Amino acid sequence: MTASAQQLADYLGARFRGWPRDTGPAWLPRPDTWWPHSDRPTTDQLAAELLGDAEFAALRLGGWLGTDQGRLIAEALELVSPPFLRPDERLLQEALTLAARQQAQGNRFAGLFAVGTVAAITAAALLAIGTRSASAPS
Repeated sequence: MTASAQQLADYLGARFRGWPRDTGPAWLPRPDTWWPHSDRPTTDQLAAELLGDAEFAALRLGGWLGTDQGRLIAEALELVSPPFLRPDERLLQEALTLAARQQAQGNRFAGLFAVGTVAAITAAALLAIGTRSASAPS
């Protein structure tokens, strides 16, 4: 178990506290038989919701993309107790992966924007210096 998996497990357990869990013996009806599937968000909806959450952003899951992310997310989901229902585990795994990719892309675009902004300011400053020195009396 990695610290990152435990952090993600803690976040998931708290963030999705109200979701039905697999808590009973095998002979009891499972919550997924009475929790309507229409109440579940889609993967895209859940990923968008995660991206808007400050706690999710603080996890910086997008930075874990260089690791075996699928294993990390699966490990975190296994650490949540009581466990989520199987359909919800799949939904969460897909949404977390999608949100992490989008978070990483956003970070990359933000970095490129910052580099572009610095380059534009530097070019403008050099142009202003060059214009000033060319118009200065000799």
